[in-house]
Amino acid sequence: MQQRVDANGHVPKAALKPYPNFNADHDAEVLKKAMEGVGTDEAMLIEILGHRTSSQRVQIASRYKALYGKDLRDDLDSELSGDFGELVDLLFFTPAELKAEICYRAIRGLGTDEDALVEVICTSTTEELKQLKEDYAKGKLVSTVETYPCEIY
Repeated sequence: MQQRVDANGHVPKAALKPYPNFNADHDAEVLKKAMEGVGTDEAMLIEILGHRTSSQRVQIASRYKALYGKDLRDDLDSELSGDFGELVDLLFFTPAELKAEICYRAIRGLGTDEDALVEVICTSTTEELKQLKEDYAKGKLVSTVETYPCEIY
């Protein structure tokens, strides 16, 4: 597996480290309470989701489903809107899924955001590009080609 290095030859460290004393059941309960009643406690959503790693958020979503029989992402989507809602949804994407989404958005509609495509391609390892290709093909490529065939060529 290729390892990323910055311009100075250093290996970058993750900005978000696993939350100490992580408890997926507790976090699922707190998120459920934050969405109950009138309005949503967005500060609590930020406190939980913004301080958990991607794998911890996946565990929270799994426990939420087990505890409440509902999909956490669906519940969050019904409670939130706008840029904040979109951001919260993107927090549940794997890195490869996120890159696939960036590529999809870069080529959908009229015009292409070449800068976004170049950034994704140039900052990805060979393995990440293979996964990106698979994730992109799963969800977006077929519909993109059918909708915007002239932009692919």
